[in-house]
Amino acid sequence: MDKGAELVPDVVVYCDRGYVFKRGFLGVPQLVVEVLSPSNADDDTEIKKGAYRKLGVLGSMPLLR
Repeated sequence: MDKGAELVPDVVVYCDRGYVFKRGFLGVPQLVVEVLSPSNADDDTEIKKGAYRKLGVLGSMPLLR
């Protein structure tokens, strides 16, 4: 993944409303969910999962097919 690339998960969960704003979110979510498709399965299962782990996402990343 390129440095500075933006991660856009399919679903994010923030348990603290203090991270949620009208224009988006601030901080690391407690959970991210990715929906797999044949065209992006490698990115989601390898690249994004590692990136989320490095960012400190607390929950595991469910992968939905």
